[in-house]
Amino acid sequence: MLPTPQHRGQPQATSRSGNNSRSGVPYFKPNDCFTDKRQARIVGVRASVGRFGSQVDVKMSYNNSLWLWTLRPENPSYTELFNALGADENQWPGSSFMLSLQEDEFSGKSWPTISDIEMPSVKEPKGKRK
Repeated sequence: MLPTPQHRGQPQATSRSGNNSRSGVPYFKPNDCFTDKRQARIVGVRASVGRFGSQVDVKMSYNNSLWLWTLRPENPSYTELFNALGADENQWPGSSFMLSLQEDEFSGKSWPTISDIEMPSVKEPKGKRK
């Protein structure tokens, strides 16, 4: 079960220090995002507890690469995903959304934003022909 979104007002720009040199799927950061909308597809989701509390790790395919996007419950993108896809993380894989970079012209800070969330299509089971 995923944590319930928390609202704190304006979106927070994501920044991580370090060179992101750990092995495995790289973490998704604002500078990995494009200003034009591009499709992302959710591969997997898990709830975890990080050094700042509850978080949700979204493994996604974006721009022909796999990424791990860590979202906290107060992140507006998490709220949109949660509202569209629900609290059951098993329902998220296969969903897609458009991802783009939004920038505050005054401060110059950037953050990823999502739109056009689509649930995975449900395939009808193949029946036997008579």
